[in-house]
Amino acid sequence: MNPGLALIMMARFYLATVVRTRRSLLAVGLSLAVLCVLASLRVARLPVENGLFETFMFAGPLGFLVQFAALFYGLAVVTEETEGGTEAYLLVRPIPRISLLSGRYLAAVGAVWLLASATCFAGWLLSPGATAVQLAWSVVIMLLGAACYVAIFVLAALLVRNALVVGVLYLLVVEFVVSAMPFNGHVLAVKYHLLSLFKALAAPQPLQGHLEGLLRVYAASPAQAVIVVSLVTAIALTVAAVRFLRTDLAR
Repeated sequence: MNPGLALIMMARFYLATVVRTRRSLLAVGLSLAVLCVLASLRVARLPVENGLFETFMFAGPLGFLVQFAALFYGLAVVTEETEGGTEAYLLVRPIPRISLLSGRYLAAVGAVWLLASATCFAGWLLSPGATAVQLAWSVVIMLLGAACYVAIFVLAALLVRNALVVGVLYLLVVEFVVSAMPFNGHVLAVKYHLLSLFKALAAPQPLQGHLEGLLRVYAASPAQAVIVVSLVTAIALTVAAVRFLRTDLAR
């Protein structure tokens, strides 16, 4: 089978068996919860008008949603078939294995990115003073984040049995705790680099109050942030591809 055609077929298969199912209700629920927090800030008229959109992105799409959406959809790239017993059937079909993995990976990235981008757009509409430039940069940065996190969780699903537990622990310990710590260890967290990129490109002006304190730790340069996120994505995908190509049907 033509590799390009196989890639498209596997992407569509992933959309039909993963994205268009009840699994997505949980992801949409997280998105709505994030928007409810923003709406409550507007209703309560808390002192976040200067930087409301930035606060929303820090705590919402970039700081929370893209990670957990990638966990749900990234693991499903592999586990949906292994747990459903259809992996062996797919692997013996005349479909290039790299196309099988790539198609499902790209579909997962697209699902995460569209969900986070839609949430970001809704938050942008609810945030007085937010600019089109901020929205555009946010959407681009979320695409980088979606590609990276999905790659990480695809690799986790291929390497460990309890990938969901490992994934949740990784998010809680590394992405939500270590990333915010003011010491060099935070460079190990993808979230640190994504928020540094957001701060530099979408929130370059000095911010007031609590937000400046929250974002002060995210000081990586845009170039460093892009390089690190791209390298993590490339390494995770490469190792995952090698592992998947060596998958033993008997395991």
